[in-house]
Amino acid sequence: MRLASNNYYIGLMSGTSVDAIDSVIVEFADADINLIASHSHPIPDLIRAEVKALTVLTSNELQRLLTLDVQLGHLFADASLALLSNAGIPATAISAIGSHGQTIRHLPNANQATTLQIADANIIAARCQITTVADFRRRDIAYGGQGAPLVPGFFQAMMAAHAPIAFLNLGGIASLCLLETNSVRGFDTGPANTLLDAWCQQTWQLDCDHGGERAARGQIIPALVNTMLDDAYFQQPIPKTTGPDYFNLTWLARFNLNQYQADSHDVLASLVEVSVQSIKAGLPTSLPSLYVSGGGVHNHYFMQRLAKAIAPTALKTTELLELPSDWLEAMAFAWYAKQCLQGRATDLRQVTGASQPNILGTIYPA
Repeated sequence: MRLASNNYYIGLMSGTSVDAIDSVIVEFADADINLIASHSHPIPDLIRAEVKALTVLTSNELQRLLTLDVQLGHLFADASLALLSNAGIPATAISAIGSHGQTIRHLPNANQATTLQIADANIIAARCQITTVADFRRRDIAYGGQGAPLVPGFFQAMMAAHAPIAFLNLGGIASLCLLETNSVRGFDTGPANTLLDAWCQQTWQLDCDHGGERAARGQIIPALVNTMLDDAYFQQPIPKTTGPDYFNLTWLARFNLNQYQADSHDVLASLVEVSVQSIKAGLPTSLPSLYVSGGGVHNHYFMQRLAKAIAPTALKTTELLELPSDWLEAMAFAWYAKQCLQGRATDLRQVTGASQPNILGTIYPA
């Protein structure tokens, strides 16, 4: 397959919060990546609800899954076309789209390990008339890996000159990347926003705790935090990954919150503390700085608690490295699309536990 003569790629990412599709156009120049344009495309409430419903066992799953795959395919295509229109860049200028899709299930430790991200890439390629690369996780799982996190591979390629350095993505799940001079490690420390958002939706019918204002009104309940941190996931050795199919309101209900006689703000503050302490436990003891990206950057209470917990390690955002924190994951999947089209393997053996480096992604020609 012949590549376009330019170095423009689109990256698409919808995370576990299912709040929007992040779409970017990036330009690659040698080892540098430049953000050309970005667009946040809203996910309608009905589709968001269907995604969340399918992350747990439901009735008539196959038909619901197929319908949602098509709906998300069109929505991801809409995001790409809106991005191009807003930027004034024609589709012919884009070499490829890298679409992570929407995770529905992630079960890397099941007897038959599997993961599933949907948003039909055939529809994206057909409507945008741009070669699309998708399905990035399953080849890693086929070679014994966890299928995630994948962003550490991007960091190793783009940030090698800054090693040693550490990155933390605060999406629905907290994902840590430790980049050394000649190696990279990464894993999910546990929940970041997924439990916070679920609690806010159930308690106050809010999508999230904007700015961390409600958590800041609460008092942390140490006994509850310690009990939650006894969960087997936090004790599990790396490599490890997780998602909202594990850390959800069903998980939370196991802890019988009524026994703590706490109000809803106290529970929320305690959930933040669980995330903070699980992140701290995954960090090296002599780390000068930790660079953070993802939606959690905007939760001021979360960031304050994390900064206090990891001191004297300095908490910084990836903007200081010219990597926009809100768009970093979408940029990573634009990079993975480029890697796939050029037939380049990514070595994630120390991240996911895969048995060999792999070319990740499936190509859907325009």
